[in-house]
Amino acid sequence: MTKENNTIKAPSFRIAHCGTFPNYHLDGTSLKKKNIIYLVSVGKEKFEGKSVERFFNFSKEIKPQKIFIVVADSLQRFNIEIDENLSEMEAFQESIKRGQQWVEKYKPYFSTLEVNHEFIHWETLKKDEDFDRYSQEILNSSIQDTAFKKALLNSSKEYTERPSRLNASEISDQKKAEKNSCNFLQEECAVFRVLAKDKDNIAIVYPGAATKVLAFAIKHINDNHRTDNAFYWLDMRPTKERKKNKKLETQQTKENLQSKKVEIKDLSNHFKPSFFRRFSLDESLLFSEKENKSVFSDGLL
Repeated sequence: MTKENNTIKAPSFRIAHCGTFPNYHLDGTSLKKKNIIYLVSVGKEKFEGKSVERFFNFSKEIKPQKIFIVVADSLQRFNIEIDENLSEMEAFQESIKRGQQWVEKYKPYFSTLEVNHEFIHWETLKKDEDFDRYSQEILNSSIQDTAFKKALLNSSKEYTERPSRLNASEISDQKKAEKNSCNFLQEECAVFRVLAKDKDNIAIVYPGAATKVLAFAIKHINDNHRTDNAFYWLDMRPTKERKKNKKLETQQTKENLQSKKVEIKDLSNHFKPSFFRRFSLDESLLFSEKENKSVFSDGLL
């Protein structure tokens, strides 16, 4: 192993079925020779602070040909309308504002990345000349294709039954919530078709698994529109290193207490229950409010 390879740090992310870090590839094609898409669900914790830093580090190490940072802002209007009990126009305007705020916050950060990249807002993709045709095809599929219709309904049900939506369902009509969820997913599928038009766009990178309907849509793209190389959804997850470090810190604390002859039964007096509960939470929730308000203050830029 060369000296240069020895300096490569273990990644803070993991992606399955892409080979060995940092030489990731798909179908034998190196990611360095293709474009990747960072799909940003504006308003979610997993697209703030440390989670954004994780993708930044991924891009810095993998060095794809180009990165398209797709800011899915106006798509969130369907959720905002229900969750915040706003009108369609108010929800649309709010989604646009939040997308602009996200770009203003993170654009200076990505400007330090030595990889070709471009920010694209959701409405820009909807202006593609084929978007309306794709939307109509997907609408037809939701009516005529039994498998697609089933996937759409299942994914929509998952959306409306999420804990974050339960309170909203008490103040909004449930049928409206279900309709908005279907519209959300159908529009997302149509935009995926737009993104997959460029054969150099090899994958969408997202910190989570694809819903059933999105997986179905990607399969449809590959079966009918990508004869040369496939289009992928890459589920980027944090490594377990942080959790391991926390366990080591906890064990060390216990050993220190034992050395001072503190009885095991009294350990509960030294730790608040919330300290232990944090281990089971998603890593994004461990990012403090102070860090979340200023991603640049801790040396990320």
